[in-house]
Amino acid sequence: MRIKFTLPGKPVAQGRPRFYRKGKFVVATDPKPSKVYKADIAYIAQRAREEAGIEGLFEGPLGMEIFAYFPCPKSKWRVKIPRTEEHHAKRPDADNLAKAIKDGLSGVLYHDDGQISELIVRKRIAAQGDGPRIEVELYMLEPLE
Repeated sequence: MRIKFTLPGKPVAQGRPRFYRKGKFVVATDPKPSKVYKADIAYIAQRAREEAGIEGLFEGPLGMEIFAYFPCPKSKWRVKIPRTEEHHAKRPDADNLAKAIKDGLSGVLYHDDGQISELIVRKRIAAQGDGPRIEVELYMLEPLE
């Protein structure tokens, strides 16, 4: 079983937790941009699951492929010769991008992000004319022989 969906907009990495005191306790919360982004991911994934007709959550080991497309910088914008897709070797880190997406999908497409045993993250600068986005593909893994 497979599901694929696209989240439009600039990719957002998982931010560092914020800590504050609540009485005698210290509480950790996600930064607001991370919370909003995870909610957007959950909403798009829920709609994709309904459109695909998938009932319930994925069970067992899973694989995930993430393509993160960042906007083309203005310094590289060409009018006469359009820019093609190229690697994005700057911040944010690929693992922080994946963490935000895995957390957003937890409880929506699968029980826990510990189920993901295969993960591929690719960061690219979008081709000229294409907008920033994230493409996610989640699939069940076959048992190893």
